[in-house]
Amino acid sequence: MRLVSARVQGFQSFNDSGVINFTDGINLIIGQNNAGKSAFLRALLPSLPDDRHRTPDRWETFRLPSPLVDLAIEASGAELEKWILRAGNGQHIPLPNENDVPGYIEAFFKRPAVTLLVQRTPGASFSPSVYPSHQLFWLSQGSQPFSALVVPTNGELAPPITNASNADSLPGIVWEAWNRDMFYFAAERMTIGEAPGGHATRLTQNASNLPNVLHSLANERGDVFARLIEHLREIFSTVGNLSIRTKPDSSQLEVRVWPTEAMARVDLSFPLNSSGTGVSQVIALLTAIMTLDRAVFIIDEINSFL
Repeated sequence: MRLVSARVQGFQSFNDSGVINFTDGINLIIGQNNAGKSAFLRALLPSLPDDRHRTPDRWETFRLPSPLVDLAIEASGAELEKWILRAGNGQHIPLPNENDVPGYIEAFFKRPAVTLLVQRTPGASFSPSVYPSHQLFWLSQGSQPFSALVVPTNGELAPPITNASNADSLPGIVWEAWNRDMFYFAAERMTIGEAPGGHATRLTQNASNLPNVLHSLANERGDVFARLIEHLREIFSTVGNLSIRTKPDSSQLEVRVWPTEAMARVDLSFPLNSSGTGVSQVIALLTAIMTLDRAVFIIDEINSFL
């Protein structure tokens, strides 16, 4: 998954941000203080508040349009197939016609990239901003729309069923992936060094299960855990090692930071929640990057903790 472009309208400091295009890899948004950089990033979060853009001439809520966020999100056909299988129920994919539907769907899931145009308002999930959201054809006026219903069955997709409808489930599928594979790191202290005991291999969006994921990495993917610590040492010269333990006075898992590479006595370490500002963010960011193949990472005020 990759964020291709975004446009924010009627939200906080933005009347209209215009279309902001993103490239592969790392993108930086720069500007003077109070220019709206953080507001723009917050508009990309799943929890979009109904905070409408106000001016000296128009400030009454009932006179203001609801915030609107338009996104172009790219995914491979294989990713879309995996997300549909993960959803576990039938999904509709728009078709250009009713001819050779199995062949069209097979080719669709083999595409290296599909760019979906979606939009959302406060309290809502993604919906198509155009039809079809995948833009692989354009329906002429008055033409009959068709869709293919694909249903997961025993770990695979059953042969598609053709429907005479304009149903388009892809924005909803991408919404679920956006909630799962988009991570937001703000310039604030994160108290994520403790969590209830349990197994987890994937970081939640707010990184609340960081101790569980690190515990799994240390015990199941030791090489990855070792590389994570190496990267952490490169960023923070004062960090020598990490460990995860069950707290003696509770069943909580606790991440501990060591000032030395050697871990001879636990009394020499200290809880992650007592570490300096930024350490938790960096550990969570490294954990997400090193355990996910393709994801979107949004970092606000990156200079404050990197």
